[in-house]
Amino acid sequence: MKGKLLLLLAALTLTGTLAMGKTKERFVLQSKNYEFQDLKSSCAVEIEHSFGTIKFIDCEPGQVRVEVKVTTTETDETFIKDMRFMNPIEEVEVNKSGNKIIIENKNQRNENGFNRSRKGKRGYSGSRRKSEKDWSVDITVYMPAEMSINLEAAFCDITMSENNQGERDLEVAFCDMTGGDFNLLYMESAFSNAVLGNIKEADIDASFSDIKAETIGSISGDFAFGSFHFNNIKEKKSVSSVFTKGI
Repeated sequence: MKGKLLLLLAALTLTGTLAMGKTKERFVLQSKNYEFQDLKSSCAVEIEHSFGTIKFIDCEPGQVRVEVKVTTTETDETFIKDMRFMNPIEEVEVNKSGNKIIIENKNQRNENGFNRSRKGKRGYSGSRRKSEKDWSVDITVYMPAEMSINLEAAFCDITMSENNQGERDLEVAFCDMTGGDFNLLYMESAFSNAVLGNIKEADIDASFSDIKAETIGSISGDFAFGSFHFNNIKEKKSVSSVFTKGI
């Protein structure tokens, strides 16, 4: 999955940065649930997502449950009717392939402020500019802590689970992320913020980002143009930094 995020970023503009200000009540326009049973602990969850939220919650072994919601703060009846006609939830694919659960949000945004689905329907942009309607795709994944995660995300709010036993491979851009403890974290971050717990082993490449964590057992990576504050680092394997604070 590496490298795909750069192609996504090329199609997005900086005007899609996350909304600031007071939090408004969100209404659910559409929802859909998926459930997968009898899974091995070696199963991996792969996600490609943009313009929305992602939340991971620990659950019992052997299963993965996925909740997908399309939400909005808008109350305009015409907008709500148009969104239901657009049917953006059908552009989120959730499937099992081999030993992987694959989640992909295929809703597309373009520079003219429209969302164009693969079915040719045309509707409202999901970017967060004030001149446009506010809607997002919100994904919640219930999964065992020992399963691995491979995530590519842009313009998202991300909540990792409290106990991340399995490998976490995260590529994020223009995201806000919070998380608990990690055994093994691979992370590529651009223009993002992250507040994390304890990490046994971390390999982080980050630029124009603000990342905070508690104790890190061992760390390697490249850091540029940002603020990186780790309360305690036991071992620095290979770390380079350019125009940074804290590391």
